[in-house]
Amino acid sequence: GVGLDYDEHLLEAMANGGGGNFHFLETVNAIPTVFEREFEELVAVTLRDVVISVKVPDNVNIDVLGGWSTEATTGRVEISVGNLYANQNKKLYFRLNHGQVKPGTGLTLTVTMRGKGEEDNLLELIKNLVFTAVPANDEESAQANEQLMQRFAEFDMGEKVNEALKRERAGDRTGASQTIRDSINRNRGHLSTPQAEKYQMMADETAFGLDEIRRKRYHREDYEIQRGRDIYRDYRLELINGHLLTNIEGQSVLID
Repeated sequence: GVGLDYDEHLLEAMANGGGGNFHFLETVNAIPTVFEREFEELVAVTLRDVVISVKVPDNVNIDVLGGWSTEATTGRVEISVGNLYANQNKKLYFRLNHGQVKPGTGLTLTVTMRGKGEEDNLLELIKNLVFTAVPANDEESAQANEQLMQRFAEFDMGEKVNEALKRERAGDRTGASQTIRDSINRNRGHLSTPQAEKYQMMADETAFGLDEIRRKRYHREDYEIQRGRDIYRDYRLELINGHLLTNIEGQSVLID
């Protein structure tokens, strides 16, 4: 999407559905940089058409977070994640909802990854993830994986911000702002102070309404977070009286 006259949520859905990437470019000058970035990934692809299949027990429901293209059947969900290039990591997050489980009982999820190799050969990897139910007092004393929770908190914030931006665009500013605030409170224990402050400022701005450039910048940033990609941003430069100036987050910046 170049400039402001496009629907970022539509383009994101198209990218997710086709296993591609969404980009927001504030100026046409950034087009060569994006094509170069995409080409570098394309020539390094080592696994194509990757599909993650998760088989769950009958009493378990699974939600796939992040807007990935999914296909669900009874007891199984398949997630299309596109291509993988050399040394790339993609993180997928699931939310499991299950009925009552007796302590000591295990839940087993069978995860299968399939894709086509460089010579069009089918490659497959199967892993079982086993979860064991524990009494409530043991749960309270269990040590959480803090690095995992920090990554998930950032991811969860990105997903809720995306939802909030859709509500804000539709005119529900109060609901959009509250969606972000509720997510901050839910993840506060795993967000850094700068992250919490950033999302709090976003909630405040959303309550009063966003202009188009802020909507698209917030959307693109949180899309990149959910996809685990580095965040790039292009800025328009102006030459005024022999000096290069740009605008970053509402501030005029002189480039000396």
